[in-house]
Amino acid sequence: MTTQTAAELQAAAQAGDAAAQYELAQTYLEGNDGAPDPAKAMPWLQAAADQGHAKALCGLGVLYATGSGVAHDPEQALRWLRIAAEKGEPRALFNLGLFFEHGYGATVDLPRAVEYYRQAAEAGCADAQQNYALALLSGEGVAADPVAAISWLMKASGEGLPEAQYTLGVCLDRGLGIEQDRELAAAWYAQAAAGGHVAAHFNLAVHLEFGAEERRDLPRAISLYRLAAEQGHEGALDALIRLSPEEGR
Repeated sequence: MTTQTAAELQAAAQAGDAAAQYELAQTYLEGNDGAPDPAKAMPWLQAAADQGHAKALCGLGVLYATGSGVAHDPEQALRWLRIAAEKGEPRALFNLGLFFEHGYGATVDLPRAVEYYRQAAEAGCADAQQNYALALLSGEGVAADPVAAISWLMKASGEGLPEAQYTLGVCLDRGLGIEQDRELAAAWYAQAAAGGHVAAHFNLAVHLEFGAEERRDLPRAISLYRLAAEQGHEGALDALIRLSPEEGR
């Protein structure tokens, strides 16, 4: 965010500064001065987008996609995201991938979705790196390449994305695209769990219950099972019932 004061930011936005208009919109979206207010953000995003500000173009597309502060309109969302993507905006490329993967405002087209994920991944979007890696692992929309998938998962994991850290742990557990290393898998599960990933809590608990004897920690495993169960993980609930029958009562 800008280091300008609120008054300076408002003045710059009103004077037509696209960057200030975008930053002002963000203050409304983030609720820095109260509850988030997408309706107040909308005109400032539009003003910045009209000047070609890439992040504002992307933000405008997201508001139309979610119906936040403006009428829900998938076609308008797709239009603005495409303009932002043409400018190389990573989040716009990623969002277009989601649109074509799930058929939102467009026909499902997995190869096209994966291509958008690839472009966004190369532009540094961690979420896109995760999704592109999943496509390379599954071979859906692109030729399967588990080794390349691991490279992208490493990048996204390094950015602190819990989902990628979890997926990397699974690959290490199974020896998929990388040499099997269950100790390292547990380390990645631990990082993903620290980020709140539910399945990572469960997988780490399994390692602590059944892994190498010198690293087993049943009390901690039960604690992690409980955390996962509280968030709806059925396998964790089953484990709690097995280990502590009173948990299921």
